[in-house]
Amino acid sequence: MMRIVFTGIIALMLGTAGIGPAGTTDTYQPGTVFVPKGITLEKNTYVYDSKKADLNSDGIEDDVVLYGVKEYEDSPFVGNIGIAVKNGQTREFSAASIGELNVGYEPQIYIGSFTKPLSQDILVSLATGGSGGVYQYSLLVYQDDQVKGIVTQKDLNQGLELETQCLPGYKLSVIDKSTNFRTTVDLGQGSVNYEEMGIYNKEGELLKNPMVLVDGYGVLKPEDEDNDGILELQGIQRISVGFHANTVAYAESTWKISNNKMKLISERIKDKLD
Repeated sequence: MMRIVFTGIIALMLGTAGIGPAGTTDTYQPGTVFVPKGITLEKNTYVYDSKKADLNSDGIEDDVVLYGVKEYEDSPFVGNIGIAVKNGQTREFSAASIGELNVGYEPQIYIGSFTKPLSQDILVSLATGGSGGVYQYSLLVYQDDQVKGIVTQKDLNQGLELETQCLPGYKLSVIDKSTNFRTTVDLGQGSVNYEEMGIYNKEGELLKNPMVLVDGYGVLKPEDEDNDGILELQGIQRISVGFHANTVAYAESTWKISNNKMKLISERIKDKLD
């Protein structure tokens, strides 16, 4: 996946985001320095994304700013990523880290109803930068003038915990013991010659057990599948045999937020993405 390098970031720094005349609507453009009034942040803190939404249901839009520290010149890596909310009525800021997993690439925010109809919750995504194309997520809410986590990052990003094992006949067994879900995958979907790798012989006999990789989420997409006004989260995890490039299947799962926990709604294994 292409990484966006902010080579033109100096040209974008035409002012300091976060300070505007009283009564005006502030804009927080990605690439601008972020110095919110009343909050002290590290040097080299920039805006990476921003949205406007009525987070506290008072009828006035609030400013939602995703910020982070630019660690290195000419590098897309972002450190100490956090969310700041400027109350549209009081004009005061509240800020908090997105959690322990707060460094990565290409951070973005999505605002939608994940806990109840008409709620305005904040979903943060960021790429980890690894070869598996994995993304990490945080889900937060603005409540009582504070930015708080809804679900722990560990629960949100855990995904399906699958047990895998190669079987004779160019097959891969996939089992989720927590739900008793089980299926087999045809390894012919992969791109390698298993005979040349010494994994199978021509008769399909298993000669050795290769490394099987079940990645974290390549995507965790908001989707209201049951049209109840509350967004579910659709996760996709890549399954590879031998090495990341040899993708043989994708694990797809749908989750709902229930009592600040991730509730699994459905799971399936697909040989290709839609």
